[in-house]
Amino acid sequence: MTRMGKLSMVIFFLIHVSLLFAQNSTWYQTYNPFADPDRISETYYIHYVWTLPNNNFQVVGSLYCQEWCFDDYFDVFYGFTMVLDDNGNMVNFSQKYWFDIDITKIPDIGYARTAGFDISGTGLNKLLNNEFNPISSFGAWNTQFYSVNYLESDNSILLSGRPYSGDFFLQKFDLELNQIWQFYYDLPHFIETVISDNGYTILGLNSLTTIDNLKLLHIDSNGEILWEQELDYFSPEVAVFDRVSFISTADNGYLIGGRIHYAGSPGYNGFALKTYPDGSLQWLNIYEDYYSINGFIENENGYILWDTEGTCHMLSIDLQGELLWIHNFDFSDYNEIHTVTKLSNGYLISGQPIGSNCYFARIDNEGQVSIQNDLIITTILTNHPNPFNPSTTIEFSIQNDSEVELTIYNIKGQKVKTIANDLFEKGIYSILWSGDDYNGKLVSSGIYFYKLKVNGKTKAVKKCLLLK
Repeated sequence: MTRMGKLSMVIFFLIHVSLLFAQNSTWYQTYNPFADPDRISETYYIHYVWTLPNNNFQVVGSLYCQEWCFDDYFDVFYGFTMVLDDNGNMVNFSQKYWFDIDITKIPDIGYARTAGFDISGTGLNKLLNNEFNPISSFGAWNTQFYSVNYLESDNSILLSGRPYSGDFFLQKFDLELNQIWQFYYDLPHFIETVISDNGYTILGLNSLTTIDNLKLLHIDSNGEILWEQELDYFSPEVAVFDRVSFISTADNGYLIGGRIHYAGSPGYNGFALKTYPDGSLQWLNIYEDYYSINGFIENENGYILWDTEGTCHMLSIDLQGELLWIHNFDFSDYNEIHTVTKLSNGYLISGQPIGSNCYFARIDNEGQVSIQNDLIITTILTNHPNPFNPSTTIEFSIQNDSEVELTIYNIKGQKVKTIANDLFEKGIYSILWSGDDYNGKLVSSGIYFYKLKVNGKTKAVKKCLLLK
């Protein structure tokens, strides 16, 4: 090979390696595009994120704030669109004088959006072009609208709502906004609609006064009911559940999450339940350490779930609901996760930390992210060997001097042994677990979890396998 040929190969290799690392980079950035000294109490909410063909990210969100006007502050809502590049730089921002309830992308047109309660007949449901400018309006007035979905199967739009006085309904439109059909359903409270391969499924409340009242209603593409299923899978001690949402899964079942409150106990617990295609229960998990589970996406290993308020937890579970890992993102003292978008080599998460801004973070497939000053946001937690027999070494890191508790649990969630409970200085540590319980008795083969708590907060949970 000539010297020029060798040089070309080296250059190609270096470019390939640099691109490989660039594509796998992680980052964290905050944004406050509405910053204005005349505004206070700014609260951002990120509604939707789409990946564009050039690998940029299209963002749709809203802002609640108080603006100074006529010698006083008044509540104001704004919508906005924003484009971020692959490294998190904001390349476009546009303020919109509307506030979305739901929005869906429509190929070759742009978007369809609904904005809640229309009492004027001005048409809060609109088709938008790719620049989010209105094209036309659709839907009835004097109606509370909930959701809008694009139906790829027959190139149509599905709109849900309830008139000022009346039953819940679905309307179907073609892309010229001609109504195809409208059906009413006996569902006292609507939560969400998802689209699946064999129709549409509605999640709602069967009653507004009882607890075991979650209900799935599955209809065909013509609006006819195929089946109904009440999800009475919770114990009688559950007094309240709310913040519920759901998705359809690749096996045509459903994953549903939210939060529950037990009578006589403080606080809330997150939950996630998986159903078979007919709505019957496959599994139900209660997450006692997490305030609410009402966001999830499907991936190649199972599902990613997240806790949406007061903290930033992401949980990875397999198809049977077994825990794979948990990560906590310490962006600030108070965090929310609003959206998680699956990428080819990780995830893009968005939300609001404490203060008047919003954040986006690109993380890898294991939930790890770093920021510019090299602070690792998620806590390192791993063990080796894995599988193991008879002992394994658990390694963890902390960024500051902290109280650390490292505990082993069996697959039933029962505590097996606490192997560390002390004050640790900043750094990386290795702790040996000899495969025994509190009494020094060797445990049996099987799956075990080890949980790291730092200053009383759960930072991560990982799984290990003991094989004898």
